[in-house]
Amino acid sequence: MSRWGTALAAALALWAVEGTARGECAGRVAIVPFDYLASEAQVAREAEQRVRDAAARRLGACVESREATVKRLQRLGPFLSACPDDACRASRASALEAASVVEGIALGVGGRPSLALSLWGRDGKAVRASVPLEGGEKELDALFERWARRERGAGPWPYVSIGAAAGAVAVGAFFGAKVRQEQQAVSDGTACAGMTSQALSGCLDARLADGRRDALAANALFGAGAALAAGGTIWLVWEWR
Repeated sequence: MSRWGTALAAALALWAVEGTARGECAGRVAIVPFDYLASEAQVAREAEQRVRDAAARRLGACVESREATVKRLQRLGPFLSACPDDACRASRASALEAASVVEGIALGVGGRPSLALSLWGRDGKAVRASVPLEGGEKELDALFERWARRERGAGPWPYVSIGAAAGAVAVGAFFGAKVRQEQQAVSDGTACAGMTSQALSGCLDARLADGRRDALAANALFGAGAALAAGGTIWLVWEWR
């Protein structure tokens, strides 16, 4: 396998490790029992269950059971209104002892019935979404996947990939400089100074062979560096989008 292929395989292996880490729970998620407007309690309950299923698919063991959240709410007392700002939402997340909070309202008005969702973390900065009351699994999966990436952050591997790219380019530049020095020495006649006849011919052949190897190494390292830099950048953008 070429050096470029080895570097690319290493980057893909790091990506796989990062993907495995995505299943780890970074904090408890409290899904508050859903309210409803111009709809029915049963409809809201079914919508809540679909949201819980989607959250469990994307966040796994992070999602607190409905019974545990209800007991916590009973101890705290009912929330009388939706939070108007980040400070209120942050306080509510702290009161629920949750890293993330989900609230929803089943809406039966405005033509197509929908579910209005609010999702926020300890900082109180909310992400809002509207999905159909019927179905909407893809939209819910995408919402929680984006949230998981936001809470997790990019992780170290994109930066490791970009750092490896810089290292590969630096070593490639070193080999490139050696090639230029060899070319200059051969052109000036100083590469095998003092040798004559067969010895001179053998020396020049050896120096040219070394130059070809160094040039090949430089090109391979530059290619690997470009691949790692592109992969790391795309990876970073994907994690933060």
